Amino acid sequence: MARAQTHQVSNVLPHPGDLLYRPLSRDAYFTVLDLVGRGSPLFAHAMNALIAAACCFLVVAFIRRYSDDRAGLIGGFLFASAASIPMLVGWISGSQDLLCILFALGSYNAVARGKVVLGLGLFAAALLSKETAVALAPGLAAITVLGDPKSRKSSLPILLGLAFIIAAWLGIHPWMLHLVRKPLAGSNAYVAFQGWSTLEGFVRGFPSLLNLTWTNQHAWSLVVMASGLFASAVLVVGLRRDWNGQPEIGAESSQSRLLPTVGALTVLGPFLLTSAFVAHWSVYYAGISVLGIAMLAGPVLSRASRPAATSALLAFLVLGVVSRMAILSPDVPHEENLRETARALERIERELKALQPDMPKAAAVYVYVQASGTHGAYDSMYKNQPLKTWYRDSSIEVRDPMHLLPKGREEFLYWISPQFDVFEVNPRTLQARSPGPAAAFPEYQKTLRAFALGLAGRGEVDRAVSVLTGMLQFSDYLKAYDHRSAAAILYAAGRDKEADRLASATPPFPRESALREISGLIAKPIPGIDLDPGALRAFGIAPTDTAAVRSIMRSLEVGGFHESAGRFANRLLGLLPNDQEARHIIRAEPWGQGSQSGPP
Repeated sequence: MARAQTHQVSNVLPHPGDLLYRPLSRDAYFTVLDLVGRGSPLFAHAMNALIAAACCFLVVAFIRRYSDDRAGLIGGFLFASAASIPMLVGWISGSQDLLCILFALGSYNAVARGKVVLGLGLFAAALLSKETAVALAPGLAAITVLGDPKSRKSSLPILLGLAFIIAAWLGIHPWMLHLVRKPLAGSNAYVAFQGWSTLEGFVRGFPSLLNLTWTNQHAWSLVVMASGLFASAVLVVGLRRDWNGQPEIGAESSQSRLLPTVGALTVLGPFLLTSAFVAHWSVYYAGISVLGIAMLAGPVLSRASRPAATSALLAFLVLGVVSRMAILSPDVPHEENLRETARALERIERELKALQPDMPKAAAVYVYVQASGTHGAYDSMYKNQPLKTWYRDSSIEVRDPMHLLPKGREEFLYWISPQFDVFEVNPRTLQARSPGPAAAFPEYQKTLRAFALGLAGRGEVDRAVSVLTGMLQFSDYLKAYDHRSAAAILYAAGRDKEADRLASATPPFPRESALREISGLIAKPIPGIDLDPGALRAFGIAPTDTAAVRSIMRSLEVGGFHESAGRFANRLLGLLPNDQEARHIIRAEPWGQGSQSGPP
């Protein structure tokens, strides 16, 4: 959304820093949303809903072509009853899947009618909407081979066209460039071959094809249940039609095999590809495969009695409604998780704008998120950069206070409390203010500690030390921690005499406490400064103390700070070159981001 606000043609070109290339469903689509709807969520949801309705129309049309009206109607209901579809409408970014489905179905229908150029063009559009569309190429080819004589004549042009489109797409896709230049590793990458974990992906993903989820925990929602009841009524009324006679099947046996073949390929292709290359399965991934379910089950249920078909469809719908309310792991994009994230971000936006109604251009906004849980606020603030859309200015940059931008921008410092209250700290005077509740002093101190580390990383050592040593204190323990942290910064800056004076004037920590606090201080890498040896010295631990280095390494690894654990593993290997535990941790590269907690 932020990139779309710039309205630049270059946005649709491949960007080397991206792993995904979806110029139609991302850049072009969101540019339309911005130009027409000015970023309105309601307008975006309405657009997604219209695309979903168009998909229903196209899946009905395709099934009807090779079966009859009844099979098409049932297939349409199956597709519309999938738990993934409401999520793709309710999550604005679901446009990527919806547009892929729309263009793929358009391609299926066009090729079935013998329109080669249109069919290939729509397939290319599906591919530029979501990479999963490449797995639909076999289904498209099957239509030409098993279809009517008109479509069979175009088999060779279709196959050659598909090969050309896929080859050209692979040639420009950023992921392929990453794969050639620097291979992506295992399950630590968002898009990478999962190896043996692929089998686990199959097991996780298969239930979603049947509107099921691997959980017995649900957040029962009256709104979702009411919408399910209304949908059930629509389904029952929609099936109240003449059920006499049998569907008419095409005379040629090849055409009678077309729907089962294309349906099976449409189910398996996207499902297997997603399971093999995406580490975390989400229900909405099944949206494309459900097209195949509709093609397979529509003709079968059309031959059943109306009560039997109605019961089967209602069961599928009810399972989908229950699945929509499932409580899943916070890292899985799912309706309930996204609703919780939306509630958190709405409150953050409201409180932030109460403090700062307008943000100056190119502002550097440092936000220390102290709220933890399943709401996803931490990742959303830094990864998704919502201030770019809240203030309609793509030049605004949100950073963690420990990762400061170079000087020159107007700077703002905030923290978000565990209750999602937003507080501002003046970066110069260090005074705090709030739009409502009084600030909690421990939260204020945590924010200043993080900001001080960021200042040190940017080279402002004196200012960082001043923040830590000048902070108001109500605890001798925390005062000692802050002073020794300041000493660590001085050691890292090569100012050993000043660091020695500060450390010698500060009460010592017991060994176990010192090791624990060192782990917390250096857990998150800070650009521009290496705190590791300075932190050891500041807290009274010799950098050559192998037992201490090992203890810190283990603590970091258990806490999920894999990159920092790797640094200490290398340090331990420098002291004990054959240490197998350190070698094992290093072999776990590439190290992830680890836990999101910061200094105490």
